[in-house]
Amino acid sequence: TFMQHQFEISLSKIAESILDNNFNPVCYAASSSRTPYVRAVCESHDGRKIAVGVSCSEVYEFDISAPNAFTKEGGRAMLVQGHAASVDALANGGPAMTGEVWGLDTHPSKPLYATCSDDKSVRLWSSDTHSLVSLRKLKNRARCVSWHPRGKQLAVGCLNGGVLILDMDAATVVTSIKPLGAPVRQVKYSPSGKFLAVGVGKAVKVFDTLKGPNCSYVEVEDATGLAGDAVHFDWAVGGKYLRVNCAEGGLYKFSMPDGDEVPTGPGTEACDTEWASNTCLAEWDTQGVWPQGAKFEDVNHCCVSRRGDWRLGEKTLATVDDFGAVRLFNYPADVGRARFHEYRGHSAHATNCAYMYNDKHLITVGGADRCVFQWRHLEPLEDFDEPDCPEDNKVHEGGKGSRVVPMVQIGMDGGEAEFEPINASEGIPNPYKNHSLAELKAKRGYKAPITGRPVMGQMRVPSNFKVSIKETYELCKQQLKMDWVNGYRGYDTHQSLYFTQGSKVVFFAAALGVVYDRVTNTQQFVTDNPESEGIAEGNTDDIISMARHPNKSIFATGEVGLRPKIVIWDAADTAGAKEAPVVLEGFHQRAVVALAFSPNEGTYLASVGQDNDHSVAIYNWKAEELLVTYAGDQNPVLCINWSPYDDRIVTTGVKHIKFLDVPKGELTKGTRVRPKKGIISKKGRIQNCYSAAFLGEGRTVVGTRSGHLYIFEKNTLVEAVEAHKGCKVHAVHVVGDILISGGDDGRVVMWDTKTFKRLHEERIPGTGV
Repeated sequence: TFMQHQFEISLSKIAESILDNNFNPVCYAASSSRTPYVRAVCESHDGRKIAVGVSCSEVYEFDISAPNAFTKEGGRAMLVQGHAASVDALANGGPAMTGEVWGLDTHPSKPLYATCSDDKSVRLWSSDTHSLVSLRKLKNRARCVSWHPRGKQLAVGCLNGGVLILDMDAATVVTSIKPLGAPVRQVKYSPSGKFLAVGVGKAVKVFDTLKGPNCSYVEVEDATGLAGDAVHFDWAVGGKYLRVNCAEGGLYKFSMPDGDEVPTGPGTEACDTEWASNTCLAEWDTQGVWPQGAKFEDVNHCCVSRRGDWRLGEKTLATVDDFGAVRLFNYPADVGRARFHEYRGHSAHATNCAYMYNDKHLITVGGADRCVFQWRHLEPLEDFDEPDCPEDNKVHEGGKGSRVVPMVQIGMDGGEAEFEPINASEGIPNPYKNHSLAELKAKRGYKAPITGRPVMGQMRVPSNFKVSIKETYELCKQQLKMDWVNGYRGYDTHQSLYFTQGSKVVFFAAALGVVYDRVTNTQQFVTDNPESEGIAEGNTDDIISMARHPNKSIFATGEVGLRPKIVIWDAADTAGAKEAPVVLEGFHQRAVVALAFSPNEGTYLASVGQDNDHSVAIYNWKAEELLVTYAGDQNPVLCINWSPYDDRIVTTGVKHIKFLDVPKGELTKGTRVRPKKGIISKKGRIQNCYSAAFLGEGRTVVGTRSGHLYIFEKNTLVEAVEAHKGCKVHAVHVVGDILISGGDDGRVVMWDTKTFKRLHEERIPGTGV
């Protein structure tokens, strides 16, 4: 007997039918030359829908109850999109999925923003609809983008040294700049749009956007003499000057378009000019953004809100850093260490940030997590106007020792701000001194990250700026709230996608657990932000594993780290109940790579670590008690599954498959167990095994590297079915009498599990082969 197809889905063909307004594919799977790998498959509570997660950070949903299920009219939809990993063919150990997202810029007048990354794509997103508007595939990896002030064209800087000018409305290439000899780290249009500055190595090349024939750009001048690569720059409001930060922390100001360096001493025009943007990190107004112990290069980018008068303290400054933190300061942050709100979610280094044109949202992008976060920028509540109470306004006179002394924050100690008396005449700092050290009387021995760098002699505070002690040093009144996540970790995980009992979709991205309600088009988050409106005791590093409780409401997520955590949380509580989740930690090392709840009551949780033995643990998770541990294998263990039929645990991995019969009755601490190796008969061969599912008591189906489905009776292989020829089978899932398998060939195949006889084979209309 053998299994046969019932029908199959070609995701690459389906992706080609999801189009933007210019009838171009909006799915990366359709625009890429590589077939997307299927990494996760799950069904809704009523069995009518299935969701499929693929390696290029996309999640599809299909209504399999509809006659034309796999067409747009039949209920096919794209649920989640994000930047994909790129393939590094020269990585140690063979090809690996790498790549980062760095490029970001927001539209000057619309709720749109553009991103680019090493996946060789430029994407246009809507902050209103939380959707991908268009996607443009490139020939080279892209590192930076800049909108033309009129909002029609987008400049894209690439790592091969070239620059593309795209018309985002027509989805066409307007012109291009040939490779300039070094990777392009930054591009930015002047406020009028007449010039485009391009950071190439230790120079900034300036192009005239109007001189050339046929819309071409003509190079007019170079700004040279930088100590390092040009990484940040800002145009003056009138376009007369360009200020540049290099990677080593230098600050330079050039007249434009001739490219001559200009003096920046107190009272000079270049010192007092207004800047159209504020992205230079090494400047007088950003000296306080480095946390204690940070290095200069730890902070990757900054931006300032667009509306309000900065002289009156009406603007905020946002930064992103190598620790995945998003921080919000009052602007300017020109103190030793300014106070800030901190927000978590990015799991690796966050690389870029930008406010939307109306300051309604802040957009941040993660490097290795490849996620795009949209934060709601919340204004402070208006003061409540109460009638005057004379007794409340009484001033209590004190002695000489009780006089008010202006104070300034100099750092943090145990989470509390430290203040010392300000050392300046009449409590007003001298704007021509270095606020960080000399004037603000920082603690003895304290050195700012920019101490000793050339920028210290180049920074000058505008002569018309007067410091407001109250507004400069107090905590920022505005705050951020996580609003939306574009991203899904599908490139190296297994079964990272589930439905809840109420048909919400649960997945993870970066360090966030995400609950997506398609009906209301909203997301809720499990995060480590104390100020979050959802569950605020979540994971703190990359989440790489997930399991769903039998009640389909409770989920567990495991992370990477020296002492990784397992966080168990209720998807029904993310909207504001804030019930503290269960956190399990202390046993596993390096990472928690796989999780599985016990069936029926879901009392126990099994987990696999990434220590040398790939140890397996079984917890009574509600009691937060570790009950059972045993060595998994010296080879990597990738997945763990718990049978709902006979309390059997199956672990699979690199040349690994083991079966554990869990002892009957209640598990107690210290229970000894001994798993059995899978017996591979002549029907198969020892190879890498991935996800497993259960067909009944004692019967297990496992996806393999060769593309076969291995059928085990107890722990013995009895049948091998060719399912995805020559392609890894990462996902297997049972829905009633149907087995769903997904492989690296980009197909989802459904099988009849009862008769093992050929029923019929269909080709989904409109999808081709």
